[in-house]
Amino acid sequence: MATASATYGGTSRPPDTGPRVLPGGGPRSSFKEKLLQWRSGVTPYRADDGFQLADDDISVEMRSDRPSLWFSDRFRSHIACPWVFSIITKVLGRRFSYRFICSKVASLWKPQGGFQVIDLGNDYFLVRFERREDCARVLAEGPWMIQGSYMIVQSWQPCFDASKDPTRTVVWVQIPELLVEWYRQDILSAVAKQIGKPIRIDINTLHAERAKFARLAIEVEFTKPLLGRVEIEGRWFKVSYEDILDFCFHCGFVGHMASQCTNVRSMLQAAEQDRSVQPPVVPNSAPQQPQVAGIGQEGCSKFGAWMKVSKPS
Repeated sequence: MATASATYGGTSRPPDTGPRVLPGGGPRSSFKEKLLQWRSGVTPYRADDGFQLADDDISVEMRSDRPSLWFSDRFRSHIACPWVFSIITKVLGRRFSYRFICSKVASLWKPQGGFQVIDLGNDYFLVRFERREDCARVLAEGPWMIQGSYMIVQSWQPCFDASKDPTRTVVWVQIPELLVEWYRQDILSAVAKQIGKPIRIDINTLHAERAKFARLAIEVEFTKPLLGRVEIEGRWFKVSYEDILDFCFHCGFVGHMASQCTNVRSMLQAAEQDRSVQPPVVPNSAPQQPQVAGIGQEGCSKFGAWMKVSKPS
């Protein structure tokens, strides 16, 4: 579980005395006291929150001669409530101290309300916000960088496992050339759901003030290829991702470039082997290069260079 945590109350930076002191230079407070000093808007997390356990809220079952604890749906919902305005973050390829992350949360995200930082281990940090607006803004804006390294940000969900590599993050997606009559919240939300989990619709898109492309904040999965095209009413539209790093135009996965893709290498090797057993080339005919689906065939491929774009100015 958490190895460290601290709470700050609505200031732009934590105090110099360390992450366990509330802003304002006051005396060192206990963890519970600091939580209770949050302003209204979020119920402070407390073990003695007054919840009345029913007999079936925590049950014990014997499985393979070993006791196993199980919680009721009612109890699961209750213990999740304090964390609904929380995000999970991890800086890719870098390790930073808990104190440094606390400072960066305050200076980079500038939350208007209080916040709590919890070290989950494996370089993951949970940031619990006092205000819904702060949580929503961190998820919707970005991408976030710390000293040149990409900062994964995803919404908190129950049963998060910090021992596993990151699988989700929020990105801004552009879909160019949508019909202007489709710039409706219901249609745009439906389109976003085909790509991932909808987070936010850009205000200019929602008001159809800029119809060059629809811009949507979407939480996407790293464990499967990103969607390169979406079909609407029988028409295909390209999907582009803003400032996404290490994206492979061949397989659609995040984490490596096409030049490093093992699928490309194996397919090229197979194509070369097929070439070696083909009949001799007829004189005066141009030599043929091995073709690999998705490489150099943007017009018909599922993925391509169009999927990587810059954030609009």
